[in-house]
Amino acid sequence: MPQELIGAWRRTGLIIGGRRQIDFCDVLWIQGASWFADIRLPVSDLGPDKDDPIATHFGRLRAFAGRASWIDPILHWDHEIDIDLTEVVDANKISWERGGIVERGTRQRGGADVPWEEEWVRVSAPDAPVEAQSIGPKHLIVSVGPWQIEVTDERPGRPFKAVRRDLIDSVWQVVGEVIA
Repeated sequence: MPQELIGAWRRTGLIIGGRRQIDFCDVLWIQGASWFADIRLPVSDLGPDKDDPIATHFGRLRAFAGRASWIDPILHWDHEIDIDLTEVVDANKISWERGGIVERGTRQRGGADVPWEEEWVRVSAPDAPVEAQSIGPKHLIVSVGPWQIEVTDERPGRPFKAVRRDLIDSVWQVVGEVIA
């Protein structure tokens, strides 16, 4: 993993089909040398157009974590723990531009491939160490600086749970959860 990608990233822009979208989620992605975690928390009761499967995909409560690998210019995330139980291919082109990185891919809408872009800005210091604890096959904690994401999946029988914590006044405080 390139050192330039290691750290905490916040999604600052979403473009679907060439049109900038309102982003209905606060998205935090923490990337380590091999482990990563991503949590998407709604910022309002409003949401994307439910008739648009692409906007709904990017604008919903979601979390996932696992291992990532880099083969320039493609970043591949293996969702070892995911709120969605379906297999996901998550491998997209990454480029450095617009003051951060831009992730590009396509998704299907009405039988056609529609291009999308996610704009990301680093929120951690470039040299901040990322800590990852794999506590079990479906339990991972990834943290850097004042951000931490914990993802656990004990289904069936117990829930999937992802928690985002921020370090506030030297205490980890929960700022959002994804539970299924």
